[in-house]
Amino acid sequence: MMNSHSQHSDDGERGSVVDEIDDGMVTGEAGQIESRVSRRIRELRRDRGMTLQTLAEKAGVSKSMISKVERGEASPSAATVARLAAGLGVTISSLLGEHDRHDVLLLRRADQAAFVDPETGFERRSMSPIFPSRGLDLVQVTVPQGATAGPFVGHRYGVEEYLVVVEGRLGVTVGGVNHVLQTGDAIFYQAHVAHQYANLGEGPAVALVVIGDIRDLREGRD
Repeated sequence: MMNSHSQHSDDGERGSVVDEIDDGMVTGEAGQIESRVSRRIRELRRDRGMTLQTLAEKAGVSKSMISKVERGEASPSAATVARLAAGLGVTISSLLGEHDRHDVLLLRRADQAAFVDPETGFERRSMSPIFPSRGLDLVQVTVPQGATAGPFVGHRYGVEEYLVVVEGRLGVTVGGVNHVLQTGDAIFYQAHVAHQYANLGEGPAVALVVIGDIRDLREGRD
């Protein structure tokens, strides 16, 4: 019976029985952030009327993996989360949750949404408020010693990234070209091509990344 239910879930078919089974499985052993990501992926996919197969084709992630992620049975890597976000047409930060709008919003460290790659320990921390259709996003990335994060799929055309290294020595690969940055160095790049980070020094490498969609900014979208 469980195999039958799992097959229905993988096919992305809708139904009260499948929904109840999925809801019960998401919490599982996944941590708070992983559970939030799993829930958001499932909600966004269904809101868009997408089956698991459709999202799999758009994101380049297997249908079975997406099913496991949505049910909290698998912890996705940072690269997989990036692919799923691209397939859903949203930012990675938006998968971590959203904040209520205020004129002033103070984000204590405990309130900042952070995702840790279960394979590499790479951490992506959202330092800016997460609002729908926001044109700017400030992110802190931390790459453990000896680790590589990515490659991350390119964003949609019009997305740009500004990165500054605040600690350590970081290799940034953009479109197949490698760049070595020391503490205090900065780099700007069009982010519609694949990119990845590699820690080339001792200790953690930490960088701040400003992600902006120039189309949203030109249109005056917040």
